[in-house]
Amino acid sequence: MDVEKLINIIYEKKPLWDMTDKSYHMRDIQRKLWQEVATEMSGQVDELKTKWRGLRDTFRKEFNKSKKQKSGDGAESVVTSKWAYYKMLLFLSKTVERRKLHGNVSPQKENDNKSDSETESTLEVADNRNSQSTIQESSQQISNTDIQQPSTSGTKAT
Repeated sequence: MDVEKLINIIYEKKPLWDMTDKSYHMRDIQRKLWQEVATEMSGQVDELKTKWRGLRDTFRKEFNKSKKQKSGDGAESVVTSKWAYYKMLLFLSKTVERRKLHGNVSPQKENDNKSDSETESTLEVADNRNSQSTIQESSQQISNTDIQQPSTSGTKAT
């Protein structure tokens, strides 16, 4: 199989690889485009899809490796992959980049809130334990003082 030819054909059919393309999620268009790829490559759609997935996944791994810089590396030193198809697949770089997760709470605030709530729950647990042990101690003292043996001294026997 001519992998370079496959990459070039798929590159020309943007809805097969670009998630921002409005046709990307349309199954009929996807099927038609894959059939066109199969015709041009003289192959089976399933085999070509499998090959493409493998190429894309390998590119994703290589791309993520190249983005990781080791401690002490200069900011300008960029590691590029030695994989044969890496440069040909660079058009996928925006589609395989990890998205930054964000929420509506800043990380500093979120950590502060967590520590406050953790502190409050810890104090509540401690208060509950203290009150339970106080209740148990009180009930033991009451039961010890209330249950007195009848005294025989000072009572008349009849």
